[in-house]
Amino acid sequence: MKIKTSIHASSIVEEGAQIGQGARIGPFCHVGADVVIGDDVELVSHVSVMGATSIGASTKVYPMATLGAPPQNTKHKGGRTTLVIGRNCT
Repeated sequence: MKIKTSIHASSIVEEGAQIGQGARIGPFCHVGADVVIGDDVELVSHVSVMGATSIGASTKVYPMATLGAPPQNTKHKGGRTTLVIGRNCT
């Protein structure tokens, strides 16, 4: 039996984001337009996912995490960056 996808009322999911079956987005999360969230992923609370980020199935992201933000390395010369997180990660 699949768990129903749920998005807490206090969270923001931008148009264009792809949310997998059974994903659970907890309170005060933000999911950007270019984000792909796999099946059964859990964003516990206060998680921000932005940019071209893909989170694989059955991954759990704990509170206060920020994923896919622009690089903070001063040597980065710009351009599109991506973040790919595999499946079954915590």
